[in-house]
Amino acid sequence: MTAPVAQNLHCDTAPDEARARALLTAARSAVAWGNMLEASRLFHRAGNFFKMDQKWHDAGAAFQTAAELKMPFEADTIPAPPYTTEVRKITSSGLLKTASDCFVKAQDFRVAVSCLQTAADLLAEDGDFTTAAGHCKALAQMLAPRDVDGAIRFYEKAARLHEAAADVHGRSAGDKAWLTVGEQLARKGDYTAAIDLFEGLADRILQEPKARDYASSGGVYVPDFSTAEPKCLTRAVLCYLCRDGPSAAQEAVVRWDAKLPSSGFMFDQERNVLRQVMGGAENRFTAGHIAKILQAPENAGSATASGPPWCDNDTQTRRLDKWTTMMLERALQMLRDAENKAQR
Repeated sequence: MTAPVAQNLHCDTAPDEARARALLTAARSAVAWGNMLEASRLFHRAGNFFKMDQKWHDAGAAFQTAAELKMPFEADTIPAPPYTTEVRKITSSGLLKTASDCFVKAQDFRVAVSCLQTAADLLAEDGDFTTAAGHCKALAQMLAPRDVDGAIRFYEKAARLHEAAADVHGRSAGDKAWLTVGEQLARKGDYTAAIDLFEGLADRILQEPKARDYASSGGVYVPDFSTAEPKCLTRAVLCYLCRDGPSAAQEAVVRWDAKLPSSGFMFDQERNVLRQVMGGAENRFTAGHIAKILQAPENAGSATASGPPWCDNDTQTRRLDKWTTMMLERALQMLRDAENKAQR
């Protein structure tokens, strides 16, 4: 005996929400009859109609239920990545990702995080480490305004998943994720942990054969090597500046300058960044030097800027990114407070 199905589900005059409700009725009937895959399909279709009607919470709930019903049938049937267009199916992890997106639009972040975390775990179990890492980074970004520690955990997980991909691009993406972990640690004031992470990353980059080859080749471009990774040095120095003051930051600059190849190396841009913060020829961090950089015309509105610490644009001006701006503002306030205290 077969399960009953809803009638007249394709009536063009019916509102999208009405179609979705009819599909939900059919889906629940299919569950009652034990036809879980058919129920999953109907919940999926209902979710699509709720999306069309912008009923975001209802859509998220329908997609989430569709995923939960489908999950037990996928344990040994999902093909190993990479998926081809012909083989790729809408999996429970894909349904959970869609559910999470809908819950975000409904402002239900708790359930959105739960759905996306489950999707990431399923993908990692199936060996799709890169997509799982992308979900973890999305989770971290979702949590960052509310739960910095939670965001850090997901950035760390994303880094480990990228590294598990065991290829050049995975390592590069993993380094970027670790860099973001350090930025988040510094954002919440844990400068010691941030320094350890940034300097450890810099040491590892310097020890890689690719880095040594780059230095010895006089600056010839090496494919697949991320230009974002060297930001770790500037970030470490700024953490020293905010934690211990100008003297410790200047000592860190000298120490790292001695470690780096003399020329033709990707860290040269970082040297230039630090020289500007240190006032060029004066070679020291002061409130005046930092204030001058923050007030430069090209850095007006820098809180919305993105990219490396100093990004060349078409006019050859340089702009601060949000993290560097935040750290320099903290350092400036610290130095001004020290000056005011000394004058009392």
